[in-house]
Amino acid sequence: IGQFRSVLAGPEFHYCYERGWCKRIHKLYLYRRGRPFIDYVDFFWERRQHFKQSGDEVHEWMCKLLHNSLYGKFGQRNPEYETSDNAGGIDDGIYYTINAESLTREIRLVIGDRIWIKSGDYPSNHTFYPLAAWVTSHARVYLWDLIKQGGSGNVYYCDTDSLFVNRSGYANLHSVLASDTLGALSIKETGRSLSIRGAKDYSLDQEDRIKGVPRTAERLPNRRTLETLPGHTTPTPVALGSGAATYRYQTFEKVR
Repeated sequence: IGQFRSVLAGPEFHYCYERGWCKRIHKLYLYRRGRPFIDYVDFFWERRQHFKQSGDEVHEWMCKLLHNSLYGKFGQRNPEYETSDNAGGIDDGIYYTINAESLTREIRLVIGDRIWIKSGDYPSNHTFYPLAAWVTSHARVYLWDLIKQGGSGNVYYCDTDSLFVNRSGYANLHSVLASDTLGALSIKETGRSLSIRGAKDYSLDQEDRIKGVPRTAERLPNRRTLETLPGHTTPTPVALGSGAATYRYQTFEKVR
C-alpha cells in the first residue's frame, strides 16, 4: 500500500517497529509508564462480578459503564456552542445543516426561543491524550493477536472488543475463554447465519444489528435518506437509510 505518515501510541508503535515498518520518526513523546488505574479497575471488576452473581442487572450495568469508560475521559473534548434567538420560530429539535461558505456540517439544537449551534470542541480540564491513546492502542494489538489465534479464514468480523468466528475459530480461541477473568473472552451469542454489510452493520440469524438503530425500530419497505418529519406533540419519526433497508424509530417529544 506504499508509505504514509501516522501517529502511533506505544503498543502499535512497538508492533510496527519490531517488524521494520517504521522508516522515520518525526516526533516522539516519552513518558514514564505506571499503573494508575489498577485499584479502580480491580474494585469495579469485583463489584461487577458480585452484582452479576446476585442477579442485580442494574448495578452490574452501572459498574460496567464506570469500569469501561474511565480511560476515555482522558481523551474527552467538550463541545463549544454559539447561541442565538429563535427569531424564525423553528420547531424544537436537532438539525444537521451544511454551511454554504465553509462546506462543513453544523449541528443546531433548538429549544424554545433559543438556538445552540455547535461551533467546535476543546479539551476538558482533565484531558491527557496519551493515556486514552495507549489503552486503545493496546486493545487493538490484543484484538489483532486474537484474530491471528483464531486462524485465517475463521474470523468473519470484528468489532471494538468482539470477534465473530466459526467453529474452528472458536476451538482455536478456547484457551482464552473465561467469562469471569478480566481481559479474557466470553461467549455472548451464537447463531447459524451471519450477513455482513459493512462496519457495525450486519444481521445475525436474520436479525439486523446496525449502530445507531435500536432493535425496536420498525423496518420500512422502501429506502430513504435521513429524514426528520415535522414534529408535533407526539414523538418525531425518523427514517434512516442503510444498505439493507430503512428503519423508523422514535426520538423525543417537543419540549415547548
